[in-house]
Amino acid sequence: MEIDDKILIKKLKSKDQYKVDEAFEALYQKYSKLVYVCIKKYIKNNADIEDILSDTFLKIFEHRYDLNEAKNFKYYIVTTANNLAINFVKKKNNNYDLIDIDVVDEYESDDSEIKGMIVKLKEYLNDEEINIIIMHLIYAYTFDEIAKKENESENTIKTKYYRALKKVKS
Repeated sequence: MEIDDKILIKKLKSKDQYKVDEAFEALYQKYSKLVYVCIKKYIKNNADIEDILSDTFLKIFEHRYDLNEAKNFKYYIVTTANNLAINFVKKKNNNYDLIDIDVVDEYESDDSEIKGMIVKLKEYLNDEEINIIIMHLIYAYTFDEIAKKENESENTIKTKYYRALKKVKS
């Protein structure tokens, strides 16, 4: 039986070290594969992926008292992993040479929630708009990084992003 994230986060903040260890292990078991896949989008070297995976969970542990039980933990940990991976690539290459991804066609996660979101977005948006939204919201790319990847200006990307959001809202 899978324990709810809210309960695990409460245990992670506990003063009881046994509860903390138990909750941390449960979160690791639950999310390590997803985090691995997220990092692999940016980095192909397994040793580097494992390092960033460890760094992601270390960061979660270090900031456990700041976690909000009411927020979506899955989104938080994916965003943390993406940011660490992007920062790693930036430091290593220092030229934003991120691995090329086409989110709409190549999303590899087992996360049916995100796949469902993409299917829903396809009702209102074209693939380019969906890619921009997913890269910004899920993979935590900055508008500047998306612009460099797409060979467009940052303002063009921002305009497309906000127009796409407006289409979805209406």
